[in-house]
Amino acid sequence: MSAAPTPAPPTRTSSRPDIRAEIGETLKLAGPAIIARAGMLFMSIADTVMVGQYDTAELAYLGLAWSLSTVLLVANIGLLMGTLVKTSQAFGRKDYIECGRVWRRAMPLAVIIGSIGAFLCLEAEWLLLAVGQTPDVAAGAAPVTIAYGVGLIPIAIAVGSQFFLEGIKRPIPAMLAMIVANILNIGLNSVMIYGAGSISAMGAEGAAWATTGARTTLAAVAVGYILLMRDRGTFGMGRGFPKQWSGFGDQMKIGLATGAALIAESSAFSALTMMAGLAGVLALGAFTATMNLLAVVFMAALGIGAATSVRVGAAWGPGDKAGAERAGWIGLGVNTVAMALIAIALAPTARWIASLYGLEDAAQEMAADAMQLAGIVILVDGAQAVLANALRARGDVWPTTAIQIACFVFIMLPAAYVFTLVWTWGPVGLMSAIGLATLASTISLAARFRLLALADRRETP
Repeated sequence: MSAAPTPAPPTRTSSRPDIRAEIGETLKLAGPAIIARAGMLFMSIADTVMVGQYDTAELAYLGLAWSLSTVLLVANIGLLMGTLVKTSQAFGRKDYIECGRVWRRAMPLAVIIGSIGAFLCLEAEWLLLAVGQTPDVAAGAAPVTIAYGVGLIPIAIAVGSQFFLEGIKRPIPAMLAMIVANILNIGLNSVMIYGAGSISAMGAEGAAWATTGARTTLAAVAVGYILLMRDRGTFGMGRGFPKQWSGFGDQMKIGLATGAALIAESSAFSALTMMAGLAGVLALGAFTATMNLLAVVFMAALGIGAATSVRVGAAWGPGDKAGAERAGWIGLGVNTVAMALIAIALAPTARWIASLYGLEDAAQEMAADAMQLAGIVILVDGAQAVLANALRARGDVWPTTAIQIACFVFIMLPAAYVFTLVWTWGPVGLMSAIGLATLASTISLAARFRLLALADRRETP
């Protein structure tokens, strides 16, 4: 009689999270999100460069039009942020039908807020006169602003669709659509700015209409992809609109809070530009160049922030509070490493980068010093953006907004005034004020994220 076989020992499955896999997932989501967000900035850069080659006065009209329409664009993006958060939360719960409902709620909202922005742009000439622009300049910039304003409707639709695709962890289609839109924008610019054949040169207005055309294509491609994707039935596409508006309040709450924070932030940065102008033409040129560089770098932080929001929301939706906390800290860590690498790269190259802007020697020296400081500032500026995304993804909406507004309005603006106009530090003073405010925001948001996580642990049986 043979002995019974010895049973194999039970296989142990580790309950420890695979941090490397989670970092990889964050990076996988962040890469396309960075490119998609940078695409909006690259359209502006293409317009600026190509109009600048056409005529200096037209470039001034373009700059004024872009500054007005960008505030409205930022508001649109903020108001639609609830699409990203609520989609990722529903996706984490595997409630795919609700994901589709979130997108369907976002589309009419995008049309409404885009239309409001377009209507406000119709009053561009009056607004420009009200802020002290000469009648000739206001008349030249008004049609450019109106052309950009019309594009606020399709870009809002495109952003809402992009947020939905990122929320279901499919960021690549939105990225590819943005690349196509940028290529189209350059092609349309070459015709509509300079003229070709029977098409007359339109200068800055032509660039604005070209951007609106590219944005319309972007919206059509994004919406078309969503409606035609193979598993559209899984997300309830084509099944009508049952219970479509039941979650609109929560979705809009996130959007209103995020929009308020973004409007306050963009308005505060506009005030810094005004202070730079009061410090002199050279300081204004140097600060403008520095902010242009900072905006490009900040796209990386925004992409990582979006990836963090998706991962936190996907964990928070089904009630995985520990996973949501972990996703937030991983996002912050990934951003810190990325921004540190950028800071290291900027240290020896800041003067060379400043020379590319064609500034006078004194302004170039100011810009180089400010750009080196910007490499350090982006560490905390990016960190506060990522933390704000993580907090909103777990449902902390208005407290996060209050922290950001307080830091930008009550810390950054007074500090900028003292550093720049009292102590005459110039652009370095403005960058120091940004650094001080974003450091305070980072510390406050990190503390709140930690305290909320500790409260979650106490509630967990």
